[in-house]
Amino acid sequence: MGVMGSMAIKHIMGRSCEQHGMAKTRQYRIWSGIKQRCFNKNTRNYQIYGKQGVTMCSEWRNSFVHFWEDMKDGYDDTLSIDRIDNTKGYSKENCEWSTPAEQARNMRDNIFVEYKGKSMLFADWSKELGIPYWAIRHRILVQKETPEEAFENHPRKWTPQRPILQRDLDGVVVKEWASIADIVRKFNVSRNTISRCINGKQKTSCGFSWEPKE
Repeated sequence: MGVMGSMAIKHIMGRSCEQHGMAKTRQYRIWSGIKQRCFNKNTRNYQIYGKQGVTMCSEWRNSFVHFWEDMKDGYDDTLSIDRIDNTKGYSKENCEWSTPAEQARNMRDNIFVEYKGKSMLFADWSKELGIPYWAIRHRILVQKETPEEAFENHPRKWTPQRPILQRDLDGVVVKEWASIADIVRKFNVSRNTISRCINGKQKTSCGFSWEPKE
């Protein structure tokens, strides 16, 4: 096949053995990630890509070199690969490099969900309820849960973005903390102990209850 830019392909015993020197790069991981979610049934994302009919063109599937030659223009380490038409698969004609915000607006699961009289996108519900975006997406799209089931039937877990409330045994708020680290330093208690309280696995610690702020 000859030289493609600085990357060459050798043919050995009838099989193509690519030499490109990029196996440890971000670009190669992106290419490999596409293959995994399109074709590997054992990966989590296969359920919402390959199983739903999202595929990768044969030229890219069989050759990182072809993928990179097609997509190197416009690449930047701050960008991610995005499908222009989410009803189609990964190919030169249907892919571009996008910022996270641009990609979020174009996601196939970027749909409105109605809950308690409000209709918002997955990302907006994630921010409002403190539930990870991937968890909402998986519950509704893969597990086919209703919004009520997805938002109410799972133990609420603390996320680093949410403040923590310290309550006395009568339920009165004593103080609002910005992080677990602050609590650990103040009370000389293990991080795991406070985390267990916040996640509902332990009732109290240091004579107080701890919970994520709604």
